[in-house]
Amino acid sequence: MSFEMLGGRIFAPYFGSSVYIWGSLIFTFMVGLAIGYGVGGRLSIRYFGSAILAILLAAIAVQVWLVNEAAEWVLSLTFDHTEDPRTGSLIAAMVLYLIPTITMGMVSPVAIRTVSESLHQVGSYAGNLYLVSTLGSAVGTLLTSFWLVAYFEVNTIMYANVVALLFASALGFLHYQRTKMT
Repeated sequence: MSFEMLGGRIFAPYFGSSVYIWGSLIFTFMVGLAIGYGVGGRLSIRYFGSAILAILLAAIAVQVWLVNEAAEWVLSLTFDHTEDPRTGSLIAAMVLYLIPTITMGMVSPVAIRTVSESLHQVGSYAGNLYLVSTLGSAVGTLLTSFWLVAYFEVNTIMYANVVALLFASALGFLHYQRTKMT
């Protein structure tokens, strides 16, 4: 959610901060997550485990970093070539956020498949994963929008997100290495 909340700040100099901007960002994230859930569900049939989760998290980190690096160029180009802020903001949101959000959506089904040891446990594991995920999103939303943006530049927060994702990825790889050796 920090990534999404920062989108509003990133878009503001080019397209403002109207309901169109938030509509474009929320639409892109919802579509990306939906696609990611579907792709992740199919992927998890064959590929699951802490190594796959670590790879997904590392890929998301790279994608978030790329969004941060490319945002000014993409937004400037889109702003210069579209007259309607609704169209411009939607195009820019899709270009910048769709792929990372698809990858983010893939994590949940792969994680559920990774921790589920039997079919009768899937519902419990899915519920617990979504509980933690949704609470984490709520905390990330408030933390980013109420405090982090008041004290840090957007780039700094984005890089902190990258570092957190790489840290989580490293933990996944360590878990994989430990379980592989046993």
